Amino acid sequence: IQNSADTAKILISGEIGEGWFDEGFTLEKLKAGIGSDDVTNIELEINSLGGDLIEALAIYDSLKTSNARVKAKIIGSSASAATVIAMGADEIEISENSNFRIHRASTVAMGNVDAMDEAAQELAMWDEKLLNIYQKRTGKRKSQISDLMKQDKWISSSEAVTWGFADRKIKEVKTILNHSEMDTTELKKLLKVETDDQ
Repeated sequence: IQNSADTAKILISGEIGEGWFDEGFTLEKLKAGIGSDDVTNIELEINSLGGDLIEALAIYDSLKTSNARVKAKIIGSSASAATVIAMGADEIEISENSNFRIHRASTVAMGNVDAMDEAAQELAMWDEKLLNIYQKRTGKRKSQISDLMKQDKWISSSEAVTWGFADRKIKEVKTILNHSEMDTTELKKLLKVETDDQ
């Protein structure tokens, strides 16, 4: 977490919600990261395979109701509950090598047929919430999004942009120079060597 007078920069990495092995990223951490109500820009960097949908929805709602402008950068990968958080941003960028994955809600249930029916109804409710969020962001038909959720597959950064889950790919600002393009004169002086091989 990095804060300046008007900008909060927050890394969302690992599990969403209280995890089995670590604390995970929670609404409480988001609020602590933002700090002051005077913050006008929130910059999220997301690299997460997901976690607790209820926690992700709370974070999403908090971002959508914030007065600050929210920008998200997806790096590495974003899946499941982490994609819900990303949808809370006003602007979403995704790195070239990132992947993106949405799927239907899942749970663990046990008991008799009545308990199974109740679990199925709850899952259908969560799926509808997800469909609404993704549809609002992408403008795609719910049937299209539902089909993608059922496939439960990774899509590339280019596909994420085509679908509308991200606005654009992050531009690479660093270029790699090959040996013939580099002027090593100053470097050789600094290292006190005479040739590039040295």
